[in-house]
Amino acid sequence: MRASLATIFLQMATFGGFLSLEVAMGVAGLGLGAAFSPLVAIALTHVAVEDGADASGLLVMTNRLGQVVGGATFGTLFLSIAPPTGHALAVTSSALAAVAALAVCCGVLLLRPRRA
Repeated sequence: MRASLATIFLQMATFGGFLSLEVAMGVAGLGLGAAFSPLVAIALTHVAVEDGADASGLLVMTNRLGQVVGGATFGTLFLSIAPPTGHALAVTSSALAAVAALAVCCGVLLLRPRRA
C-alpha cells in the first residue's frame, strides 16, 4: 500500500494535475482490493472453524499495525529531509520501493513448496 501511495505522489510531482491523481488512486485501490481478499483466504486456510474469528482478528490487527508502523517510519523519514526540493520525495520513494521489493521476495519465499 505504501509503495502504491509513493507511486501516486511521485506521479503527482512529475506530471501534476488531479486527473493523474484520480487514475493512480484508482489503480492503487484496485490493487489493494485484489490483494486483500486472497491474503485473508490463504492465511486462514488451515485454521479450525472455531478459531476462525480469533485468527481473522489477529490478521487484521497485524495488518493495521504494519500500516501504522510503516506510515510513521516513512513519514518520519520524509519529514526529516523536509525542504521542498524533491529530494525528500526521492529518498522516501526509494526507501518504499526497497521495502516493497523485500516484501515481494519474502512473499515468493513463502509461496515456494516446502520439502518434506
